[in-house]
Amino acid sequence: MKKRIRNWFTLTVKKRLIAALLLFLIVPSITVGWLSYQKAADQVKMEIIRSAQAKTEMLSLQINQMLDMEKDNAAQMAAGITSNDIINKSPALQRQMDRMSQNHKELGVLTAGAEDGSWMKSPESEEQNYDPRERSWYTMGMSQDEPVISDTFQSASTGEWVVTAAVKLADGKGYSEPMSVSII
Repeated sequence: MKKRIRNWFTLTVKKRLIAALLLFLIVPSITVGWLSYQKAADQVKMEIIRSAQAKTEMLSLQINQMLDMEKDNAAQMAAGITSNDIINKSPALQRQMDRMSQNHKELGVLTAGAEDGSWMKSPESEEQNYDPRERSWYTMGMSQDEPVISDTFQSASTGEWVVTAAVKLADGKGYSEPMSVSII
């Protein structure tokens, strides 16, 4: 038994050739495999990052385009409204707001407010204690000559997270907020 163990550890030409084969073929193969794996993993990671950046940029572009369109809608709607229309609760204005609300499913609640606190909404809601002049987007819209987009906030009417486009009325005595887009 001792002789067998001793023979096993004795370096013969055959054993030396096997050891050299292992050293010169297997070790480099393992090294090349490991380095290839590392390089491929880095490339996959970079491709995932590039793809995520491209999708984020595309989404940002689409959101900006949508907000620009809604600013244009706000300006167009406000151009035909006066504060007297809101104060007198004009049926023609209510029909116009209802039509816009029906044609633009992405909109939540359309609101128009006058300097005296009068307001109209579409879709019409129950009478509520509401003063548009107390809303941050009202003051923001009144302080600018061009349509503006608000920061994201939680709607008091619906509880959803929204952004709004606000613009002064044609007579400068109120605002139109024809956009309240839900953020999901």
